[in-house]
Amino acid sequence: MILYPSHTVVPRMFTIEQCESIIEKGKGLLAETANTNAVTFGGEQTQVRDSQVVFFDDDEIYKTTWEHVQRVNWDNNWNVDVDHTEMLQFTQYDASPRDENNKGQFYDWHQDHSAQSRKYALFNSDNPDHWRFGVVRDENGAVIMHDTENLPRLNPGYTHNSKFDGKIRKLSISICLADQKNFRGGEFWIDGGLGEQMKIDKHSVVLTQGSAIIFPSYLWHCVKPVTRGTRYSLILWLLGAKWR
Repeated sequence: MILYPSHTVVPRMFTIEQCESIIEKGKGLLAETANTNAVTFGGEQTQVRDSQVVFFDDDEIYKTTWEHVQRVNWDNNWNVDVDHTEMLQFTQYDASPRDENNKGQFYDWHQDHSAQSRKYALFNSDNPDHWRFGVVRDENGAVIMHDTENLPRLNPGYTHNSKFDGKIRKLSISICLADQKNFRGGEFWIDGGLGEQMKIDKHSVVLTQGSAIIFPSYLWHCVKPVTRGTRYSLILWLLGAKWR
């Protein structure tokens, strides 16, 4: 299934004050080196991705993003069947180079989920090491499942819910948290080329502080290297049954 328009930018999804609050929360979580949800992408992965991320929950953020996504889903006539979300992902991209190419942190061209694969490895019993730090919520925001391997250590009391099995990432949200005056580079690019990396509709999207882009998770997109300062973003994926 190919959706048109390929994406929608929502201006001022969050206020400047809310963005600054989320940044402080994310930076605090990243600073907690013992936090099992903190992940630094580097080493062998620097050819594709170089950043720091941390996952967390926030009921108000879920409520706000869900309302906007549902409106965009309706207004665009996408009518994508989504009923769950993953945890919020706070991402930090620094200009200070950490790889041999001497460039700032980035995320090269990628898809959040391939429309062709029809598989979603998160929490699958045959691949327990993939995305082990996620959490899944239902449409009311209630946590319904945690990774079984980390269940006792992270959130005692949650159990596997088979209703999640087979769900895939269908809609992605990327929210710009940083003031553009505080960083350079880090442009968000998206390719609306029919779900393939065809480069026929490749263009940058201007995201001001508090604005968000909502798009089908199968579209190729990237974050260019940050050349000055630090870029902060908040990511959320909405899940549903496989494409029909």
